[in-house]
Amino acid sequence: MSGSFKEHARSKLPIAIQSLLYMAIGNFANSAYSPLSSAIKSAYILTSEEVGFITSSVFIGSLTVSFLSGFFVDRLGNRIALRISFGLIATGALICAFSSTYPVLLSGFFLIGLGYGSITPATNSLVMEEYYPEHIGRMGIKQTGVPIGSIASVILLPIVAITFGIRWPFIILFATSIIIAIAVKSRPRPSNGFRFRTYFSDLLSAARDRRLLTYSAFSSVLSWGQQTGLTFYVLYFVGKGFSLYLAEILLGSFLVGAVFGRIFWARMGYRIHGGSRWHATILIMFLSGFLYLMLTLVPSSIIFMLPYSILLGMNAAGWNSTFVTAVSEMAGKDRVGLYSGVALITLGLGTIIGAPVSGYIRDSTGSYFLTWVVLGGVQIITSILMLSAYILHERRESGVVDNGQ
Repeated sequence: MSGSFKEHARSKLPIAIQSLLYMAIGNFANSAYSPLSSAIKSAYILTSEEVGFITSSVFIGSLTVSFLSGFFVDRLGNRIALRISFGLIATGALICAFSSTYPVLLSGFFLIGLGYGSITPATNSLVMEEYYPEHIGRMGIKQTGVPIGSIASVILLPIVAITFGIRWPFIILFATSIIIAIAVKSRPRPSNGFRFRTYFSDLLSAARDRRLLTYSAFSSVLSWGQQTGLTFYVLYFVGKGFSLYLAEILLGSFLVGAVFGRIFWARMGYRIHGGSRWHATILIMFLSGFLYLMLTLVPSSIIFMLPYSILLGMNAAGWNSTFVTAVSEMAGKDRVGLYSGVALITLGLGTIIGAPVSGYIRDSTGSYFLTWVVLGGVQIITSILMLSAYILHERRESGVVDNGQ
């Protein structure tokens, strides 16, 4: 009786909200490196560059599993993929909790990233399966789970680390992830079995999609910007004389902006240039670059920095709903996992390379000034290049149509 009641209650929870919760709990663990960066840096006596490599290890994990996300999601089923994902996150969190050296800590974060890497494709698949073609607004709602999870980690994890020690935040991450891994109900997808040759052929087919690769390659600069902000935002403001408490509040404001941004840009995508995801992404990238360039010029007062952090977060971390919608539409319902995986491989390179570069610039100059200037400049230049590439593509396409007539 109680089992049927639980099943009935679960069935009443909309898929968009279920997916939001999966994204939130997954990113609660995946983004832990950001609010814990100061505590980790002190506990393990690290440089800023080494802190940047923690971010890279998370995304190397995500990149690794992206090669097989199509298998996990499209062939095994999106819910089985979720169970595997949260199991890997729980394992990584447990390793981090009991690590005593920097390399072991990196391996734990790698496993967290490995687990998180399939959650986005799996939830993309859930939303497309349930709502297509009325999926765009729900995709935006689903993606707000990412900053919501980050906000929860900002609020909870530093307090736990300060009060009980660096081990306990990871124990909390382990507990929440293992509960979800057990709770998700599996619904295996009927399949003729896994054939590596067929899967590899499908993977190559997705990798040859020029629209997907070009869009993902340009968007990797946004990923670099988002993760640099999440990794170094607290350290930047602590270095400027803010207390750790106020620096964490500013990071939380950045993430609140990300929540609004993912909903705002998902809806604005309908209105920008006939619903063009390219144009929306170009605009977001330009605004993000401009706001990063201006960051060092904003007066060092909490009164000015709170609204500025929200505005920065809306753009620097609010682009993801537009990105996943664009990729899912390129894929169609049956290949969402595969296309999402290929896109995340390309996207992840921006973080894997970018975060350590940002840390290296800071260590080399002794200041974050050049870090924000380089990042902002690259984003503005890339947005202009992306617009140019789009215009050339449209002209080429119109030329082919004219010749065909």
